[in-house]
Amino acid sequence: MPGETLDNKLGLLAHVSAVNRENYRIGGGGDVPNSAGHDRDYLLKLSLLDLAGHSLRLGAARNRNAGLYLFSRVGSDNGYAPANAVPTYQRSERHTYTVEHRYQPAGNGLLDWKFNLYQNENALEDVSQARSARTREWGGSARNTAHLAWAGTQHRLTAGADFMDEEGITNGVLGAAILGPGRKSTQARNLGVFVQERMRWQALQLSLGVRHDHYNTAFGPRNLKGGKTSPNAGAEMELGRGVGAFASYGEAVRASGIIPIGFLTSVDKKSNFNNGKPFKPETSATREAGLQYEGANALRDGDRLTVRLGYFDTRIANLIEWAGQGAVYPAYIRNMPDTLRSKGWEGKALWQRGSYHTSVGVVLADTTVGGKPLSPARRVGTALGDRLTWDSQWQVLPGLTAGYTLNAVRRLDDVPKAAVQRAGYVLHDVQLQWQPAALRALSLALAVRNLGDKRYTSHSSLDGGSGNILPEPGRDVRVSASYQF
Repeated sequence: MPGETLDNKLGLLAHVSAVNRENYRIGGGGDVPNSAGHDRDYLLKLSLLDLAGHSLRLGAARNRNAGLYLFSRVGSDNGYAPANAVPTYQRSERHTYTVEHRYQPAGNGLLDWKFNLYQNENALEDVSQARSARTREWGGSARNTAHLAWAGTQHRLTAGADFMDEEGITNGVLGAAILGPGRKSTQARNLGVFVQERMRWQALQLSLGVRHDHYNTAFGPRNLKGGKTSPNAGAEMELGRGVGAFASYGEAVRASGIIPIGFLTSVDKKSNFNNGKPFKPETSATREAGLQYEGANALRDGDRLTVRLGYFDTRIANLIEWAGQGAVYPAYIRNMPDTLRSKGWEGKALWQRGSYHTSVGVVLADTTVGGKPLSPARRVGTALGDRLTWDSQWQVLPGLTAGYTLNAVRRLDDVPKAAVQRAGYVLHDVQLQWQPAALRALSLALAVRNLGDKRYTSHSSLDGGSGNILPEPGRDVRVSASYQF
């Protein structure tokens, strides 16, 4: 690479953080047992950028969490624990390694190459009970985008492939008191190839693509193997005076399911695999359409306004799930007989003038399974009350910025007959950030979440039975300082 030097092209980032936390306090007072613990995060990144068209990024990260927690029962992630519950010392770790290469030579519109590899290792260990679960996943992707112009049209044609290979291993007994072999494993593989074309002609933008996935997943002694092709298409049209319309449709497929790796302890030849029927891969179809506006001097001279309003409808069929509660024996794995559906309206408006920015977002969504309301379900989803978010930032003085965020959630009363209705709530957050003019590398910040110390429960929190739902944290005050050098 003659003529090139490493000046301003080579960078190294190292980050270390440590958090020790007590049981978190809820709004109005009181705390949640078994929520204390400590976290350690380590990150290292090496970047070599824009060297004769080449860029290379290497990364390594590690996260570790440990504490006294309840294992796979009421009180672990749903509701307050029973009085006789005894927490155990548990630790979890995640290791991530990444390599990314990009090549985009100057003056060559046909070549914009991206390649990446990654490896993730996750481990959960219940130390006192000598039981653990681990997953190892590695994969990557390669793609090239060609930029073309022809007969007054501009094109971006992308072709590529990606792959994933994941293995899960359990050691010891997980969940309920299940007898059997101490070590079990499973594996999921997926290879996908895709082509995506994006074209622009005057006020019209079109997108058309197709993807084919070949999958192979093992659920204990059973395999789900095959392939499926998924199309997608989209269009955007400028209608004039800053107004535009958009619409899109896309399909996807997955065969790995949503079954926790730890539940494999109770999977063997006696398990019920989809009531004897062949497994089907999970499929999804998403539709979206709407209007958008972007313009200057819309409400006041010197301002900028962006508005987007859209309708969405997503359906997921053949969800591969663990039927029943907990790691029961014999296991029952099936394709969910009903379709999971989320549909509704989403709108957002952003207004900016000078040093003031404000945005308002509204989401009105219905989430159902088989056409009926959905209660919070692990790894599946939940219905949520209508939501409004208002966020504002104002540069009060040079170097001093103030912010305010309002989150309002409407009461959720469209729930299954046996479920508890969820109350609505309104939260207020404030932020303040200061960069001294004499020391621009220094940044001081103050953030107060849930300013009113509101006692509330999230609509997505699991119910431990008869309304046993854990409240969210109360007033949370955070002060931070950062220095760049």
